[in-house]
Amino acid sequence: MTKPTPEPHPKSNSGRKLALLLIGGLALFSASCSAPGVKILTQPITDSALVGSLLNSNQLTEASKSYLESQGLVGTYRKDPAAAIAELQTRLDSDPSHELRLSLIELCNDTGARLAPTAPEEAAGYHLAAADLAFEVGTSRPELVDEREELVAAYNFSAGRVATLLFEIGSAWDEVVAVEGPWKTYQVSSRTEGKGYLDPSFFDTLVPADQLQFKKVPVERITQEGLGAALVGHREGTEERRAENPMLPAVGMSLPVNATLDFSPGGGRVELAFHDLMVTDKALVNGKEIVLEADLSAPLALLFNYQVVRNFAWQGLVKPDEFLEAAGLYQLEPHRPDQIPVIFVHGLVSSPKVWLTAVNELRTDPVLRAKYQVYLFQYPTGFPIVQNAASLRSALAEFRERLDPNRTNPRMENLILVGHSMGGVLSSMQIRDSGDTMTSRIFTRPIDELGGIGEEEKATLRELLIYEANPDIARVIFVAAPHRGSESASGFARTLGKSLIKFPIDLVVSTQLAQIEGLTDLGREVVNSRPDSIDSLQPNAPGLLAVLEQPIREGVIYHSILGRVEDEKVPLADSSDGTVPYWSSHLEGAESEVVYPAAHTPLTRHPRTIEEARRLLYLHAGLPYTPKEVPESTGEEDS
Repeated sequence: MTKPTPEPHPKSNSGRKLALLLIGGLALFSASCSAPGVKILTQPITDSALVGSLLNSNQLTEASKSYLESQGLVGTYRKDPAAAIAELQTRLDSDPSHELRLSLIELCNDTGARLAPTAPEEAAGYHLAAADLAFEVGTSRPELVDEREELVAAYNFSAGRVATLLFEIGSAWDEVVAVEGPWKTYQVSSRTEGKGYLDPSFFDTLVPADQLQFKKVPVERITQEGLGAALVGHREGTEERRAENPMLPAVGMSLPVNATLDFSPGGGRVELAFHDLMVTDKALVNGKEIVLEADLSAPLALLFNYQVVRNFAWQGLVKPDEFLEAAGLYQLEPHRPDQIPVIFVHGLVSSPKVWLTAVNELRTDPVLRAKYQVYLFQYPTGFPIVQNAASLRSALAEFRERLDPNRTNPRMENLILVGHSMGGVLSSMQIRDSGDTMTSRIFTRPIDELGGIGEEEKATLRELLIYEANPDIARVIFVAAPHRGSESASGFARTLGKSLIKFPIDLVVSTQLAQIEGLTDLGREVVNSRPDSIDSLQPNAPGLLAVLEQPIREGVIYHSILGRVEDEKVPLADSSDGTVPYWSSHLEGAESEVVYPAAHTPLTRHPRTIEEARRLLYLHAGLPYTPKEVPESTGEEDS
């Protein structure tokens, strides 16, 4: 169906803004600054001063000092901690007070922390004893609010240290492991199989989330209080693993994990369970269903420490040929066939990192975690749109072939694409049938009848210019997509961009194309101009207009989320997000269109954008939706 092609609004200054963006990207590339990431601390992070003091192995709490003094054990603890712990344990039956229990827990954990670097097995025994002491009261006495807070914190801390110490030792998770504690031997079995559980041998690194400190990471820390230790497991993206699974990112995979210790009554049997927090945030512990402690943000933040190319967005624009192998569809977690894939596609001068805020927020919703699984499409943005659209088309085909070759999983034909900026145009090209809308503009005859080039070149042209709608895509969310281009891609910005973007043209099409017999005037101009992504996005570019002529597959539902930076007195038709004007991003036939006060890139992380995405995901799953309150302003409207 043919869409109107209005003239660009004369007041737009988006071309200047993209030029500044390109210059800013060059400055960023050459500037030196401290790298963002996650720092691993020696002491846990907590909002509670009391809990922080309790879990600080460098000094005892005032309460424990006072108790040791009252029992005349200060000197004993300084000289022989094990002897002081043994003495306190013998007094526990006659004095089951909270003061004694908490002091004994603290001494066990402190001793374990000191032993961990040189004697990890012995340290695990002390932490097991601490968890054992906190377990029954911490899980069974909710009426003791003040005492329970301390005991649950101590239990969670101890469980995390037991799990990570056994991981470092290299325990056989399918065997019962005997761990010698300060007053009993614990027989530890591990639960790592079944829905909602993880095998820790999947990971190369396992760290307590409470020891991870975020540093300049665009991810707000979102946690959930509960029982057990919130951990982060990281699996490295080695060449061998990526050869076996191309969807494993080079940065690897980081997952939120929870470890619980379930002690059998009166004995030394303990079950260590590793819970998959992406599947469930509840578990049975001590015979009761409890909420698990969770840190769902730490895994995303931790990926910053494993970045292979920290400035991929810029490098992928100016040297796209050097990052061809980096293009592809990537997973953040192991594939789960009972969940609907949601695929996020970034835009020009960008990378999947632009979605971190949205992914972080959406994954904290337990309903959405149960229904959906996030994938990220990455590509070097310097190539022309038809090349990047073909790359996405190929990645989606491989995705289906790899995960559901027999086409028996209905969730794999219920995909959702979320595309920002140029990524929205790429997404649009996945739900349309091209027909001859592209080829008729460039050639005077069908590709098979062209002269001057060989069969290989003809095959490449067919792959780029002739395509059918992907039958697996059910819904698309366009975020500030320039369907009709933008002045950002013209004038000075175009000149600057073309001077910066460097790649061999034969990576897209053969250099022999200049010799084609059957080019239109436009086709000759395209071949001679060495097309790139900047050219592809010029206002009313022929390629974009051709896309708008292509019919969208029947049954596909699509939505628009748009931004605006002008005062509300400016008519919507004349508005812009600072880069893409409304006349370009508006798309007829959308089931919904919302406009928020945000600039082009900040729109991806605007709270109202994320909440709208949440609404649409509920809608897609057929679930009742209850709106959450979100701020009207973020302070990023003009950034």
